[in-house]
Amino acid sequence: KTDEETLLHFSRDGRDAARRNAWLVRSIKGKPSPSVTALAAVATKDRDTKVRANAAVVLGGAHKEHLTKAVLALVSLLDDSQDAVIAAAEAAIDGLGKSALNTLLDTMDQRDGDLARLHTLALIRFGQAAGTALKTKASDSSPVTRTLAREALSAIGGKALIAASQVMIEGLHDPWDPARAASAFGVGTLVPEHVKDPEAVIDRLKQLFVEDGYLQVRNAAERALLDIALRESLGKAKG
Repeated sequence: KTDEETLLHFSRDGRDAARRNAWLVRSIKGKPSPSVTALAAVATKDRDTKVRANAAVVLGGAHKEHLTKAVLALVSLLDDSQDAVIAAAEAAIDGLGKSALNTLLDTMDQRDGDLARLHTLALIRFGQAAGTALKTKASDSSPVTRTLAREALSAIGGKALIAASQVMIEGLHDPWDPARAASAFGVGTLVPEHVKDPEAVIDRLKQLFVEDGYLQVRNAAERALLDIALRESLGKAKG
């Protein structure tokens, strides 16, 4: 206990070197207590690169009492200016495994703007393992949640995206502009192989490209149509 109190004292020292050494020692001491977890989440905002990186390492063993705070702090580090910090945050998220994934899924509706982009990046790290949960989230009542879910599914692709194909297609009529754009982007990789009526989907994409009032939707529809046309062209060339 005394040892931990000493480390906690120096982790809040005004000198960069003192904080750096404190978090370095703490990063190799195993799973942190609730108080250390909470303080490490705060330390991810430190001005010193090594402090942020070592705080991320500590959060890789985050105590369940402050798990949400830890995961969201790690997500914020995915946009850090230093590669070493980003790598430490990615490793910590991966190390938390299903606990981190469930936390990310539970907090999707709290994200917007740049934080939404980072949240999506974190979800993508779980790949196909996140597919089933993301399929459910893709039709969530929260527009932010379903937008992030569709963006993550589009990036993950493969079986996860194919399993959610109907949700993505229905999303082309979503009243929430960003969610509609996310669907359009993903649908471009599903047509024609993984949809029941590819011509109807293509017609809807063309309509979005020409008529939609939201630029992001028009751009996503254009990208989808180009992807479809390219695959058809390649298929004819092979034939």
